[in-house]
Amino acid sequence: MRDDQVKDHWDIMAAGVSHNGRYKTVESHVYEGEDCLLVREENHPRDKHAVQLHTLNGHMVGYVPKEHAEKLSGYLDDGCHLYNAFFSRILRQGKYPIPCVRINVYLSSAQLDDRILRKHSVIKHAPTGKHRSSRTKGRVSWITWIVLAIILWWCFS
Repeated sequence: MRDDQVKDHWDIMAAGVSHNGRYKTVESHVYEGEDCLLVREENHPRDKHAVQLHTLNGHMVGYVPKEHAEKLSGYLDDGCHLYNAFFSRILRQGKYPIPCVRINVYLSSAQLDDRILRKHSVIKHAPTGKHRSSRTKGRVSWITWIVLAIILWWCFS
C-alpha cells in the first residue's frame, strides 16, 4: 500500500469510555492490534456526526471524539471510501483504560488487501434511540458476522 492511497488518517483516543461502564468492556475485550469497526450513529441525541467504536465481536467501547467525527462521518456517509481502523494501544495510566485507535480512509481507487479493509456499508447504522435494551447494546448486524466468518475461513483455509 502506498502513502498516496491514504486520503485521510487519525490517531485518536476513544471518547465516552467511562460512560455506561464501557471501560469494563475495554478491559476484557480490547486488544492492541485488533481491528476496530466504525459504526455511524446518525440519531445520536447530542451529535449528528457520532461514530461509535466497536470490537470485531460487536462490543461498543466508545466514540470518535467530536473534533474528528464530522469529517470522518462525511467519508462514511458518502459510501465511496474504504477504511481500516485498529486499536493501536490502550492507555492505562488513568482511572479507566482508554483505547487509542488508528483510522485510515483510502482513496476510492486504492488497490488494497481485502483482509484489512471494512466497507462501511456493512455496518453503516448503529441502533438508534436514547435508551437501548441490554440485548441491543453492542449488537453488530448479521451481515458483519457473515463477513467475519468469510474472512476467518479465508485466513485459515
